[in-house]
Amino acid sequence: MASLDYSVEAKNVLNQFHRVDRVVYVEGDDDIPFWEVIFEKLASFSVEFESAGGKPELMKLVPAIEDGKADYLLALDSDYDAIMGLDFNPAIIRTCGYSIENTFICAETLCKSLKTLLRLPTKEAPHEICKEWIVEIEDAIRRFIACDIVNHAEGLGLA
Repeated sequence: MASLDYSVEAKNVLNQFHRVDRVVYVEGDDDIPFWEVIFEKLASFSVEFESAGGKPELMKLVPAIEDGKADYLLALDSDYDAIMGLDFNPAIIRTCGYSIENTFICAETLCKSLKTLLRLPTKEAPHEICKEWIVEIEDAIRRFIACDIVNHAEGLGLA
């Protein structure tokens, strides 16, 4: 069964249906909790999130934003967009890292998670060990990342 696709005009008034200031389209349902936290902390307006069903579907909404016709926002993973030289309108919010997961996984969040899991007092949190782990992981996967960038840039489609 084909999916129902709404016009830009219909998408522009969807916020009124949800009684919010803006609708934010994200890649998928599992991205919504991440973006909820970001918008709760940083936005001064109310939002409702809608899943676009993947980045390719989300990218179909970009032209209306770039033409100034859309009154909604997009929030997506950066992937390799910066490396590929892609630049987007400010109404398109992107993760700082490659993906949501890369935004979460850093020495600080790893240490906070271990501190909570192990029920450690703050002064006993393993800050240095977590920093070392992140450096070791980055060193171990550096070559794979370079290969993945080439794979993406050349459109090879290799898993």
